[in-house]
Amino acid sequence: MQSPEKEPTVLDLFKSVTRDWDSFFNFIRSLWDARRREELNQALAFEAAHPVVERVIEPERTTAFPGAL
Repeated sequence: MQSPEKEPTVLDLFKSVTRDWDSFFNFIRSLWDARRREELNQALAFEAAHPVVERVIEPERTTAFPGAL
């Protein structure tokens, strides 16, 4: 773990994000990705807690192979 003197300050973090356009857009993209991951995690958790039960419709059984008549 870093000593308190060497840890980046809020100003250091702000400067690293706003250093150039690439840094800024990478920061925005990482926020967007984190938000999408959280939404996906919540949707998966909801789906796991409330599964959708669907009836499978099976085709009718036949005694002869189709086209063998």
